[in-house]
Amino acid sequence: MRAIAPLLVIAIGSLFGACGARTPLGDRTGADGGLGDDGDDGGTIGPNTDAGFSFRVRTLSVSWDHACAIVHGDRVACWGNNSLGLVGDVIPLNAPPTIVPNLTEVIEVATGQIVSCALKRDGSVWCWGNAVGTRAPKKIVVLPAARQLVVGSGTVCVVSRDERMVCTGVPLLEGAACARPTATASFDAAFGPNIDGVSEIAIGQRHACALRIDSSVWCWGCGEYGALGSLTAGNHAEPIVVPGLIASRIAAETEATCALSGTGPATCWGDGSQFGTSLTIAPTAPRDAPFAASASDVDVGVVFACAARLDDVVCGGSLYDLPTCNGRTVGTRSFHIPLVREVSVGYQDACARDAKGGVWCWGCNESGLAGVGLGGQASPVRIAFP
Repeated sequence: MRAIAPLLVIAIGSLFGACGARTPLGDRTGADGGLGDDGDDGGTIGPNTDAGFSFRVRTLSVSWDHACAIVHGDRVACWGNNSLGLVGDVIPLNAPPTIVPNLTEVIEVATGQIVSCALKRDGSVWCWGNAVGTRAPKKIVVLPAARQLVVGSGTVCVVSRDERMVCTGVPLLEGAACARPTATASFDAAFGPNIDGVSEIAIGQRHACALRIDSSVWCWGCGEYGALGSLTAGNHAEPIVVPGLIASRIAAETEATCALSGTGPATCWGDGSQFGTSLTIAPTAPRDAPFAASASDVDVGVVFACAARLDDVVCGGSLYDLPTCNGRTVGTRSFHIPLVREVSVGYQDACARDAKGGVWCWGCNESGLAGVGLGGQASPVRIAFP
C-alpha cells in the first residue's frame, strides 16, 4: 500500500447516519457570536445578505435523514426527520431548518442515526435526541474537555485535550463479537481504546480509527469487510496499526475507512459498496478511489460518494434516479455549485457549503432534507435558514 501525501479532508457517510464523523472544513475559532474566518474570503463571516437567506453557514453535517449546521452567532440549525428528536424540540416530523435553543458558542456539530451533538468552545459536548432522553441539548458529563467531536450510528467520541480518544453511547463490540446498532444507548459511562498521542479520530458504525501525532493510523472494533485495514484482521478490542499508511487526515463510517491525498485519489478500504463499486456489499483491501482525485473535500455515503471540485460537486457510485428515486444507476453525475468548499452525504441525500456560507441540498428528499418540502430534487436547492 502506498503512503499518503498530506491530506485535505475526507469523511464518510453512514447507513446509520453517521456522516458527521469528521473535523469540519470551516474555522472553529470564531468568537463573540461571529463565525470566524474560514479562509475562503479573507474576513469574518457575518450574516448572509442575499435576499431570503439570513444566515451564513460555517460547517454542516448530514445524517441518514436529517442535517445540522453551524450558523451565524455560533448557533446550530437542524432540519429533516425529527421522529427521534434529532432536529430538536420542535413538533413537525419533517422539520424545516430550526435553531436549536439554548446552544451557543458551538465550534463543531456532528449528526448520527440516534443522536445529534455539538462541541462548544469550552470543550464541553452537548447532545440531544430521544437516545439521550431529551430533545433539548444535554451536557454529556462523562466526556472530558475535547478538541474534536465525531458521532457514529449511536457512538459519540472525542479527542480530549490531553490527546486521548474517549467514547460513550453504543459500544463498537459486544464482547469479542461485532455489536449491532440499537435504538437505545447509555451515555452515562465512558470507554475508549488504550492509545495516546491522538491528533484526530474517525468513527464508523462498529469500528473507529485514530491518527496519532506520528502520522500512523490505528483502528479497532469490528473488522468485518476489512474496515480495520485488513481483510483478515478479525475483530480487535484494542487498536491495531494500518500497515504502511502515513496520513495527516482520516475518516470512517459504516464499515469503511478512507484517507484523501492532496494530489491523488483517495485511498479507501472496507465495504466496497460505500465506494460506489456495486449495489451489494463487497469487502475491499486498501485501494485508490478515483472519484476523489484533486478534490478539496469528499464524503462517502451508503451507496454513492461526492467530491467537491472548485465549482462542482461530482458524485459517483450507485446514484439514485432523481427526482423519482425509483431505482439506482451506477455512474457519475455533476452538480454545479460555484466555489464549493464542503460536501456531506447521507443515505439518499447530500448537501454542500459554498465559500459564501450558502448551503445547497439535493436528493430523494423524503424527510425534507432539501428544505423545500417533500419530493425528489435533481438539482441543488439553496437552504433558507430562519
